[in-house]
Amino acid sequence: MPVKYYKEKITMQTYRILDEDPLPRFFIYYPYTGLNNFDDKPVPIEYDSIVVENEYLKMRIIPSLGARVYDLYDKVNNAHVFHYNEIIRPTMIAIRGAWIATGIEFNCLHRPHHTVDNFSPVDYKVVKREDGSVTVYVGNINLITNIYYLVGLTLRPGRQFLEIHVKVFNNDQLCTRYYFWTNTAESVTDMSRVFIPGKRTQSGSFPIFKGVDVSWYKNCKYPVDAFIIDCEEDFFGYYDYNMERGVVQYANHFQVPGKKRFTWGTSEDGLFWAPILSDKGIPYIELQSGKFRTQGIVEFIDPHFYEEWREWWYPIAKIRGISFANKNATVYVDCRKENEKYRIFVGIYVTKEFPKSKVIVRCADQVFKEIFDLSPSSPFIKEYISKKDKVEVEVLDSDNRRIIFWNCRDYKTKVDESVFLVPAEFASEKEEKLEGERSLERLLVDAVIEHKRGRDLLAEIKYKNVLKLDEYCSRALCYLAILYYRQGRYRDAIKLLEKSVKVNPSFEDGHYYLGLSYLKLNDHFNSEIELWKARMSMKFFSPASYHIALIKVREKDFEKAEEILREIIQRNSRDIKSIFLYIAVLRRLGKLDKALEITKKALDVFPLYYPILSEWMLCAKGTEEYNEAKSEFGELS
Repeated sequence: MPVKYYKEKITMQTYRILDEDPLPRFFIYYPYTGLNNFDDKPVPIEYDSIVVENEYLKMRIIPSLGARVYDLYDKVNNAHVFHYNEIIRPTMIAIRGAWIATGIEFNCLHRPHHTVDNFSPVDYKVVKREDGSVTVYVGNINLITNIYYLVGLTLRPGRQFLEIHVKVFNNDQLCTRYYFWTNTAESVTDMSRVFIPGKRTQSGSFPIFKGVDVSWYKNCKYPVDAFIIDCEEDFFGYYDYNMERGVVQYANHFQVPGKKRFTWGTSEDGLFWAPILSDKGIPYIELQSGKFRTQGIVEFIDPHFYEEWREWWYPIAKIRGISFANKNATVYVDCRKENEKYRIFVGIYVTKEFPKSKVIVRCADQVFKEIFDLSPSSPFIKEYISKKDKVEVEVLDSDNRRIIFWNCRDYKTKVDESVFLVPAEFASEKEEKLEGERSLERLLVDAVIEHKRGRDLLAEIKYKNVLKLDEYCSRALCYLAILYYRQGRYRDAIKLLEKSVKVNPSFEDGHYYLGLSYLKLNDHFNSEIELWKARMSMKFFSPASYHIALIKVREKDFEKAEEILREIIQRNSRDIKSIFLYIAVLRRLGKLDKALEITKKALDVFPLYYPILSEWMLCAKGTEEYNEAKSEFGELS
């Protein structure tokens, strides 16, 4: 069946937020308000939702409840794919306070936490594509980091997976702290188990830790964040043996290396949270995927930086576990010795119909071949008896194209040692000599880690300590200048940056930030000189060129600005901030047809970039498109 979507009002019992705290916590979530005052009894509240469904799945999104999929329902197995709460009961957990445990949430932030808009309205747009798929985009701009994020949630005809397409753009003129994790909740029983292809967490071995198999929910007595730090595979998931179903995530692990299992634990203290987060008191775990190995890692992303990636999440049932998975299928193999032979179980679950598939099971010198109509409603489940425990499973479609292959090899692993990198403590006066003997590079890295973690005062002190050892360390001078720039100390930043480019004339970071600092003082002459030097590097070509074009706009040299902006877009078609300025310049020059053409292409890529949406209205004024543009802009929350 084709994918359909519709808007539906849904009434849900809700513990309301009674008011928002107008006094935000500075350096934590300013300029947002606090969400920390809740009603003590639920009342019925009507919500606007978007429902998307195909023959296998039904997805519900409630934009007023934040950047999340509220529910994904599995029509085949008649179950919610993720933990589902029919009563909305926020609890003081997120960075602003209110947080709910349900579905999938998307966290784009400047520090490890649940994001600022996971319980406040986000914008959305629904797109129906020619291939029959439907995508709901949810997104926002993070006012702390100035990062735009956009999450495309797609259901495709004939597919039993949710495809998640994340796009991130640093709209800021400076490098910015960056953190992104996808957080899913899964209902559990005492027979729930996670399957994560790795051997190490940040705390020790996995799945056997201190003699206990902690992959089983029932064996985790206390709250724990388990980050698998050595996984070099593209999947992970969980399976519940009481419910006979589970969930699988698949993604390129080079793009999305983070794999985490969180549980409150099965002790009295852990189970205490279940009735707080849900009136039904159903326990759950969280499976999370992230841009970095652990949530202790926050990185800088450069100005005008753009990236995107995809993840696939889907339900499985009846196959007893997860040995290997891709976006087409999951296979589970279990070998158990009985007397002198092995009983081998093979389970295969697919995300679409594969009629007349060939299932080939190789057990040592035995080969079993079967023709089977695989589909989400008809998984392959069979047991074999073999003399050896060496097993290979291969599944081919009717055209002999491989669907999945698993040979029970060891999982690919390599410990990422960077997860253990933490800032050093300050040295005492007696230890200053020893501190000075540490390598300059290590001291600088230490300061940068403090900077990335948002501890700006400590970072400033440590940058200054580096400069005591080497007053011409160009990177320390530059990073300290960035701190000063954010504090509005532009002249102090200029002094440091002039020194950094004097000692290292090819230091593009110094030239770029020096150009920005001059621009803040309206010194266009010196700013342009530095920015032209910075744009010679690939790293700063786009943001430096953007600010040169901005200078030309200020000087009303629109033709030169158009030329520079055109060159940016030719080399970087995802620089949406430069595209916006290009459209505005074209409109100023009266080239409305060209401006509208570029606007449409840009909104296809990033449909919720607000400045381009506003330019669409301005460029379309007096044309048939104006009402469409005005309507779309008006739908933003």
